[in-house]
Amino acid sequence: MKPRFALVFSLILSLIFGQIISLIFVNFAQADSKKNAYSCIDHEGKPMTVVDTTRGRIQLIVWESDYFRASGWTPEKRCQEVSKRFQQFSDNSTLRFIANGMIGKYQVICVSPSPLILPSPKHPDTCNLIPDT
Repeated sequence: MKPRFALVFSLILSLIFGQIISLIFVNFAQADSKKNAYSCIDHEGKPMTVVDTTRGRIQLIVWESDYFRASGWTPEKRCQEVSKRFQQFSDNSTLRFIANGMIGKYQVICVSPSPLILPSPKHPDTCNLIPDT
């Protein structure tokens, strides 16, 4: 009788552990599918960078200035490029804070995993400095 009990007990434990493991994997998959999605949309005729989160859509930047149009960077192109970079930083878990600042004579938008890293030439890889073409 004891060997049968041990067999039934081990089967029950296997089923329980199997359920626990499958729940863990499902939770990881669900968490991954709920990541933030950055995109450029048309908002009242103007390009806008937005992020879709589990809490809803958040409007980040309305691209209005035509200042860089002569160099080929229209508001639409800047919106697309910056939204794409925000998504890349988010996917790499390095987008926790957003700040604006100056690098040289250029206004920049920077992302950071820490509020202690501010826009500066020391951290140009965290900034959306779009070069002249």
